[in-house]
Amino acid sequence: MEELLIALVQGLFQIVGEILSNTDWFWPTDFAPSSGQPSGDGTAFIGFVYLIMGLAVGWASLHVWPDAILHKSLFRILAFLVSPPISGGAGQQTVRLCSVEKSRRYFWWTFFFSLGLCLVRFGYCHRPI
Repeated sequence: MEELLIALVQGLFQIVGEILSNTDWFWPTDFAPSSGQPSGDGTAFIGFVYLIMGLAVGWASLHVWPDAILHKSLFRILAFLVSPPISGGAGQQTVRLCSVEKSRRYFWWTFFFSLGLCLVRFGYCHRPI
């Protein structure tokens, strides 16, 4: 089961890399944002930035600690699935303690950061045989 999930994660990285390498599809040359629509608060864009930062931290962690921390497949899969929601909830509760309004967006930002980190670590760290 773990090998299948790892193959799916690595395939996902390959597909996303191929899509983003086609700049005409990702960022069309005739793109002109309409000035009549409000731009929003940028929460989705900031979530994407946090995902990219999580991917970068995960990639950097592979150079510092290349081996898997959890050695059993079941624990690795559970950590992969449970870590992003738990870290998102912890981020949201931390923001609530600081009494910042709209703490829900912090859940998603922390979730995406942790998701990026977990995707890279799960897919590419060295697993003992």
